[in-house]
Amino acid sequence: MNAIDAIRTGFAKSFQFSGRAGRAEFWWFYCLCSILIRAISAYTQHEIWQSPRLLVAIYLTFAWVAAGVRRIHDIGRSAHLFAVGAVASVLLAPMALNLSRDNPIDASAAQWLCFVLMWAITFYLYWYLISPSQPGPNKYGPNPHEVPS
Repeated sequence: MNAIDAIRTGFAKSFQFSGRAGRAEFWWFYCLCSILIRAISAYTQHEIWQSPRLLVAIYLTFAWVAAGVRRIHDIGRSAHLFAVGAVASVLLAPMALNLSRDNPIDASAAQWLCFVLMWAITFYLYWYLISPSQPGPNKYGPNPHEVPS
């Protein structure tokens, strides 16, 4: 799947959490969503744009989560793996980010633990996201590489 087809598929399946998504589909779509969210944040600092920016960011995040769930399905794992990893990282991020703003030498053990756990969970989740597809069909559907488009 080329980049254009992957992005097109990602937007077409923005609200679809069932089925499978190959690595190309997920990663091209993830890259585009990341670039768009950062561009919107950089160029819409005026207060009038706060609501539209927020709505677009929510839509892109929702579409990215749907693609991530389909990607986890592609390796034969439950979407709970993606949800637990994402939620844990989001819950630990404020504490870990607080560590980076404060003096790291004065940081508490709890802040360091949150920092390490957040990165460990993130790398664990990304390990699954870069894993190759499970060959053949699985309980989530046919292999996207073996199905004609």
